[in-house]
Amino acid sequence: MVKELKDFVRGIKGVDIVVCPPFTSLWVVKEIINGTNINLGAQNMYWETKGAFTGEASPLMLKDVGCEYVVLGHSERRQYFKETSEEVARKAEAALSVNLIPIVCVGEKLEEKESGKTESIIKQEIMALFSKIDSTLAARIIVAYEPIWAIGTGRSSNSKDANLIIKFIRE
Repeated sequence: MVKELKDFVRGIKGVDIVVCPPFTSLWVVKEIINGTNINLGAQNMYWETKGAFTGEASPLMLKDVGCEYVVLGHSERRQYFKETSEEVARKAEAALSVNLIPIVCVGEKLEEKESGKTESIIKQEIMALFSKIDSTLAARIIVAYEPIWAIGTGRSSNSKDANLIIKFIRE
């Protein structure tokens, strides 16, 4: 798939293209995208840069393999591993400390959407994130809207609703 992507995006300018494979594929994918306009990212990381944390990948480990980006706060991490917005903020802070660009996912569940809580949920997640981050580094964070209610449900966010949320996030 990455080989096909490499051919497809060749010559595209003005956007950052990032591929975030599983940890076990980082090195292989790095070799495939070497010399292209595709950047390497990881799907998660631990918030400590040093130390023995069995099974975790530190920000420095990701840098060593060639990552430039890291996805943090994905809904699956929040759901299955009970990651909090505060933990995501710690990870973002650690990522920035080694010049990784955090891609932080924010979004609402179906019941939160249906009860009109979308903006308050997203605001809570963003406030928790940026309360930990030095203001001089905040502009390096990418906030990604991930409507949790659309994952695996067969439902999708229409462009009008998604654009409203993106506008809210930017404000």
